[in-house]
Amino acid sequence: HAIEDYGVLLTLPNMTVYAPVIDEDVAAVVERAGATPKPAYLRMGRGEPPPGCAVPAYAPWRQFTSGGGPVVIAAGALAGTYIGPFSQLTEARRPNLWGLAELPIEWCPPPLLAQINATRHLWVAEEHVQTGSVGAALLVHLASHGHSIPPFRHFCARAHHFERYGSQGFLRRQSGLDPAALLAALEHT
Repeated sequence: HAIEDYGVLLTLPNMTVYAPVIDEDVAAVVERAGATPKPAYLRMGRGEPPPGCAVPAYAPWRQFTSGGGPVVIAAGALAGTYIGPFSQLTEARRPNLWGLAELPIEWCPPPLLAQINATRHLWVAEEHVQTGSVGAALLVHLASHGHSIPPFRHFCARAHHFERYGSQGFLRRQSGLDPAALLAALEHT
């Protein structure tokens, strides 16, 4: 998929974007998209939770890890790549990882809002450029609903112009979206 797709598509009236977090979400997403009279875009990615992970039933917002670290909101399949590495951290350092599977952002779950209000760090990670991003939409949503915004960090796709091309994993590393990049960032929080 393109790294500016949902930013462009959400400029169209009444568009809904579905970005399954894990492969098992696809059936629920297709059913939801088919049940709405609005136009819909399905952003497919490879979403594999770690072995033995009990994944909650599909919802537009889901929390996958919890702890005393930053709130991390990851869009679509990228969220699944963080579950295993975050789960291995001590509870004090472990991020509160939320997966977002539907856009536009029209609401946030109360437990997420409570975590954002209590945290010292809010991070968004997505395989999308900054313009038209989940990060930008989340900040607008929070500010327009009167929520204070903690120090914010945006992990996003950096460019199309890398010196070399490769797999999705390679491109995630180039943009600093791989689990190792977020774990390294945790060392400095």
